Amino acid sequence: MSRTQYLNKERRINVFWVSGFMTLLEGIQDRYKGRPATWIRSMIISMQAFLDCELKGIDDKERRTIINLIDQFEPRLVPRNNLTKSETMEADPEDVWDLAEYAMEYCDKCPGNYDTCRLRELSLRLSIPPLVETGPCQYWRENCRLDTAATVPDKLRLAK
Repeated sequence: MSRTQYLNKERRINVFWVSGFMTLLEGIQDRYKGRPATWIRSMIISMQAFLDCELKGIDDKERRTIINLIDQFEPRLVPRNNLTKSETMEADPEDVWDLAEYAMEYCDKCPGNYDTCRLRELSLRLSIPPLVETGPCQYWRENCRLDTAATVPDKLRLAK
């Protein structure tokens, strides 16, 4: 297959996604040890090889343009749902997290109904980060605190 001089829209988008995800992995790789760290390094190497392959042979001006545009894009996770614009509202994530932290005070008196807890279900739907990594529930409050230093998007889309 002969190389093209310019990347089409789909291939450009793929380059932006892969480079964004690679940047994310580079930023978190120091948080992992052992096999997970090895796999993350392997993914970074593979993604770099993909990007090198995609950008090889294209016009120099095109390559520079794409490399400059890479910094303009950031991959984001968006829940798959069928909400229309009229069924959504925007909220400051810090406000949602403050409300969640206040609601989690209820967990201090948790009756232990982890599988049917409505607060747990709501927190999961709103993508409230777990408070703990082990325990009967990810929002279990014994000896834990809400880590508000976690990265959050600028705005959350919530169902009305």
